[in-house]
Amino acid sequence: MKRTKKLLTLIFVLTCIFTFLSCSQKEEEFPSKNVTVIIPNAPGGGTDRSVRGILEVAKKYSKANFIAENRPGAATAIGTSAIANAKADGYTIGAITVESVILPHVGQMPVDYTAFKPLAFTIGEPSVLTIKTDDKRFSNLKEFIEYAKANPGKLKVGTSGVNSIWYIGALLLKESLGIDFTIIPYESGSSDTVAALVGGHIDATTVGPGNVKNQVDANVLKSLAILTEERSPLFPDLPTIVEEANIEPFTIRAWALMVCPAKVSDEIYNYWNDVFTKASQDEEFKNFLNMQGLIMPIGMENAEEVLKSDNELYKRVIESIQQ
Repeated sequence: MKRTKKLLTLIFVLTCIFTFLSCSQKEEEFPSKNVTVIIPNAPGGGTDRSVRGILEVAKKYSKANFIAENRPGAATAIGTSAIANAKADGYTIGAITVESVILPHVGQMPVDYTAFKPLAFTIGEPSVLTIKTDDKRFSNLKEFIEYAKANPGKLKVGTSGVNSIWYIGALLLKESLGIDFTIIPYESGSSDTVAALVGGHIDATTVGPGNVKNQVDANVLKSLAILTEERSPLFPDLPTIVEEANIEPFTIRAWALMVCPAKVSDEIYNYWNDVFTKASQDEEFKNFLNMQGLIMPIGMENAEEVLKSDNELYKRVIESIQQ
């Protein structure tokens, strides 16, 4: 009887030890299977390239096998919603873009930024007002404003598609400067917008500096101002719209942000946050962005604050348009 009791006690103790070790091993093994990374844009664009770039660097800090999966469509709403609705086990993460704080305000996205936990920005590109270098009507922002006021509705300013960040930038430019021009959205994207400007089909554009860099370097195009509150260290000689026009400060920028679904546990979030924070600060990733002609996020260390402030800005702009 005593031997049986001792045997049962031993079995119980061994079972407890085995269970404890199994749980510990299981925790240590995360992630133990493929990790799906949803990209809400088509392959080849800035968001896609920056995400794939940071995933390569993230392998230094995680043993995860990342599977990048593009889910474009509905101006990023399809892929963004898929991340928000993914199982909160840490095996589906992804990237969201600035459209995630724009589209909910126009009824084009069923989730908003609160559906995510932010990890690290991969790109952060401001908007710049750019014209043709040989345009004789204006050569600086002051002359551009004077011409627009003297010729309401005559100027054509090209952007990417309706409700894209560059489109919103053009709307905010009109509102802030008190001028009137015609916005020409190119649903096919920024490259066609730039081509239209070079070809003389439009008079200006509000796309990012990365989109016009080659033409600016070749002196075909000229950027007049950056649509931010402060000058960018990447473009120190380019004045801000605020200092040139003496208007209320605002910042228009495109960005991509690595995120987890909001419902993941703190343990899972902390794991991925550590991995992608380190990867985003790694010199290898910074060099990758430079080689790709992509803009490194600057002054965007607090992702939660960026999400909140951008959401409030674009909500106000869209509400003023809809009135």
